[in-house]
Amino acid sequence: AAILGAALPNRFAMNGLLMDGALTFEGAAGTAFGRIDLAHLGISPSHTLTLSNAAIEDGLTLTRCITGRLNLGTVETDLHIVQTIVDGNGGPAVTASAVDLDVNGSTLIGATGAGEVEAVDTIFDGPLVAERTQAGCLQYSYYAPIGSRTPRRYRCQPDLALTGRPPATEPGILAGLRPLYAADSFGDPDYGRLSDRAAAELLTGASDNGAMGAWGFMKFGWRETNLAIATQEYLPFGLMAGSVYET
Repeated sequence: AAILGAALPNRFAMNGLLMDGALTFEGAAGTAFGRIDLAHLGISPSHTLTLSNAAIEDGLTLTRCITGRLNLGTVETDLHIVQTIVDGNGGPAVTASAVDLDVNGSTLIGATGAGEVEAVDTIFDGPLVAERTQAGCLQYSYYAPIGSRTPRRYRCQPDLALTGRPPATEPGILAGLRPLYAADSFGDPDYGRLSDRAAAELLTGASDNGAMGAWGFMKFGWRETNLAIATQEYLPFGLMAGSVYET
C-alpha cells in the first residue's frame, strides 16, 4: 500500500490491521504528514515500512505492532516505538540516520541505525549505531556490542555481565547473553517472546525486574511468582502444580 502526503499537515492513523505487503508513505513537493500513528498493526517481516520523501512534522509512532524493516532513509523526524517487534528478517531492523529514535519495551531484530537514541527495557538484537552519541541514553536494555556505537548507558547488558570479569571470559559471556526466543516465525503465538531458557539477565533485566523486550508488558515473571505463592498456600497436600503459558 502507498499512502500519499496531503497539501496540509494531517494525522494518519491505522489500528488493528494485518497487512500482507509493504507499506510506503510517499511525499511530494508541498505535501506533508502532521503525524502518523500505527497501532496493533501486523506487517510480515518479509515486507518493509518505508518513508519515501515524506515529511512528518510530529513524528511516526508504532504502538504494539509487528513490522518488518523500517526504512526511513534520511527523513528528519521523530520515531517512537512502543511495545513493538521490528524484525529485519535477516537485514537491518531500522535504517533512519536522521531520525530521533525513542524506544520503549520493544524488540528490534537486526541492525539499528538512527540519529539520536533514547531507549528503555528494549532488546537491540543487532548492532546499534547512533550518529549522535553525546545525547540520548540506553536504560535497562540489551544491545549487541560488536559494531555498536551508543549514547551513554545505564544498567544495560552486556555491560553489567562483563563488569569485573576477566577479558578471557568475554566471548563466552556474550554468547550466553544473546537473546533466545520461544519462536521466531511470524504468526506463531510465541513469536518474539524471550524463551524460558534465555539468559536470566534478560528475563529480569527490565526496569521493573521483569523481561526486556516487546513481551515485557505481560509481566510473566510477576504472574508466575504470584501463582507460586497462591498455590503453596491453597494447594491440597500431595498435589503438585505447574504453569502453562496462554498466548
